[in-house]
Amino acid sequence: MKKYYFLIIVALILGLVLTGCSLLSNISQVPATEQSGVSSIVKNGPPPGSICVNFESTNLSEGGFVEGEGTVDPLLNIELENTSKSLILLYAGTSLPEYTAYNTAPAPSIRNGCLNGDYGFGCPVLDSGDNVNLTTALENGDKIVFTFPAGVTVSYFSIMMFDYGDWYPLDGTVHKVKLTGNDGSIAEYLGPSSASNPGYDACAGVGQQKLEISGSGIIEVTLEFVSGIDPGVGFDDICFTPEPKECSTYLQAGNPKNGENDVGDVMVEYIPGNDYLTVTYTTDEPWLMNEIHFHAASSEPDSTWPVTKVGNPIPGHFDWVFEGLEGDERTGKTFTILIPEEVTCGELYFAAHAAVEKIIEPAPRYPSAVVSFNQGLRKDGTAVTEGRSNTLQGLVYEANNVETDFFSLGFGGWIIVEFDCPIPNGEGNDLRIIEDTWGTYPLETAEVYASQDGSTWVPLGEANNTLRETGDNFHSFSAFDLGNLEWAKYIKVVDTTNPALHGSTADGFDLNAVEALQDCIQEETAWGDGLGFPGAKNWSMYFGCLDLVPCPF
Repeated sequence: MKKYYFLIIVALILGLVLTGCSLLSNISQVPATEQSGVSSIVKNGPPPGSICVNFESTNLSEGGFVEGEGTVDPLLNIELENTSKSLILLYAGTSLPEYTAYNTAPAPSIRNGCLNGDYGFGCPVLDSGDNVNLTTALENGDKIVFTFPAGVTVSYFSIMMFDYGDWYPLDGTVHKVKLTGNDGSIAEYLGPSSASNPGYDACAGVGQQKLEISGSGIIEVTLEFVSGIDPGVGFDDICFTPEPKECSTYLQAGNPKNGENDVGDVMVEYIPGNDYLTVTYTTDEPWLMNEIHFHAASSEPDSTWPVTKVGNPIPGHFDWVFEGLEGDERTGKTFTILIPEEVTCGELYFAAHAAVEKIIEPAPRYPSAVVSFNQGLRKDGTAVTEGRSNTLQGLVYEANNVETDFFSLGFGGWIIVEFDCPIPNGEGNDLRIIEDTWGTYPLETAEVYASQDGSTWVPLGEANNTLRETGDNFHSFSAFDLGNLEWAKYIKVVDTTNPALHGSTADGFDLNAVEALQDCIQEETAWGDGLGFPGAKNWSMYFGCLDLVPCPF
């Protein structure tokens, strides 16, 4: 701020001389910035997601009042506590002295110069006759208070200050400006001790300062001119970072009438100022997601929702559908959705559906029981020896080479085993028949069948004793796919060995184990915990977030 009248300059010089102060401030002096409490001084610009008000796109004309709720931004209220003065919109290079807050230095002197663009704000220091008028300017003790709408908190706030430190017409030797948040965060700036500083530049260095604080839960920020004010000052670029607002609920699988079964969480997040929401599904181990269906609305479920005539929701018709989830998405999925057009603020309602599953028993796994069997005879017509006749040995794979580890079907014999948890038709082969043959031996074969009900059988193919695994000279492994069956609960193995290839004591196919190659999976329907859909006949839920989107000013 350049001095406007010779008499003022003379008076200031005289005052400095009388007090023994030097006209020249230390050119190398660096303004002190102090912090305390939980503040954090961030010097790399505002954090991502910040809202910055640069005063370039307000609806105000030059000289218009910037104070008031939502005047310069829907989420910002600016108030000067000293109601006898007004903060106005400044125009860089204005020709109107009554709208001038400062002049830049060094030459050329520009009214309201150095703003980051054409506009900023401040209190005028001149009248329309181009005379200094301190009655309209900021004074010691003045406070500019910044607040946000109800429900909005911020974690960061900053403001740019221009041309502070080259004009001290009021009393004071300490020229302190303080920015504080209601959470205790604070940043202080001490202006140059002398207004006469040959190195001073209103547009750089000491003359241009960013005051910034960071913390949490900030709802009010105060810019206070504590002492020794330079009233010829302007402001621009207010930036603040709204904190996310969250609404979450449990992801519940199975009808809660049968007992609660929380398998994860659904969280909806909103950052004030955005036009979208962020939705995150997460599951608790060992649950995995296969599908996600999500719907959002401004009202509770009614005929405008994707529901049947009786009110049952139709997840496949929800607005956001993700199916065939793979990899990490099966335990956590994040996506964004637009806020419904009719919503400006207030309550929102959501339906969060998921198809989930968990592994009850990992593969390889084995039958739970022998349903029935018919053991054949040896080639010579005698019964199979007792050590080879225990049907339970066909239930679990045992890698020893002893005859009590397998069940001999006998020529033409068969066995049916049952899986408590059916074998699903998954990727790759679904089933393996393990046979015992030690060393070199004639061909033994068996037909393999699968069934869902134990009555209707689907042939899968032939097992034999020739399919070895590297390093194993005692067992053979025949693998099968379930083909057109989605799942199978029963497996039947029938001996088809040709007796002509064997000696008189041979006893056909030696079954070590029936082995499922697919995990035992429990599948469930899951909903975000809340209230039941009105009128719905099936189990389904929706939940509300009543204050997720705060109302702007």
